[in-house]
Amino acid sequence: MPGGMRRRALAARRHSSTPAPPGNSVGRAAFLSAAPVRGTPGFLQGGPQAARPVTPVQPAGSGIRAFLYVAASFNFVAAALVVVLVRVAPHALGIEPMRGGQLFYADLVALLVAGFGVGYALAGRDLARYWTFLALGAALKSGVALLVLAYFAAGQSALLIVLLAAGDFCFAVLFVLILRRLRAS
Repeated sequence: MPGGMRRRALAARRHSSTPAPPGNSVGRAAFLSAAPVRGTPGFLQGGPQAARPVTPVQPAGSGIRAFLYVAASFNFVAAALVVVLVRVAPHALGIEPMRGGQLFYADLVALLVAGFGVGYALAGRDLARYWTFLALGAALKSGVALLVLAYFAAGQSALLIVLLAAGDFCFAVLFVLILRRLRAS
């Protein structure tokens, strides 16, 4: 044990009524009950404040919860549409028919979209705990909308994809509004 830590632990032991275990000159109880070291983060000092995470948003009301479940459903439907339409009607998406390895990437995108749907459902259940899904979702949904808009302007994307991306953009704006409204003071 470094010198400074040992001195503090010994000083804490002198003021503690807990005897040191045999073979240990400092004692675990005395070390853990030592006064906090200046500059040590609160979670390293132990105690009740370490168990409570700082939450930047307040809990959501029933209307916001219902909206987040709708957002989750939107993602599940969008993921299912990608999986089905890529195989059955790729022209509806504005793409050429895909084969083996290319289908893997379409399925991977659908899996990620559905995964965010699960995140929105979790946020609907406990927004104070899962608010990060909304923050990340707002950023990524805005990125999807911009990407699709660029592809549509270049003639590389179908109207169906643009409509789904417009829905994504609306959800992104609403996610930001929710997080701003429920920001903890």
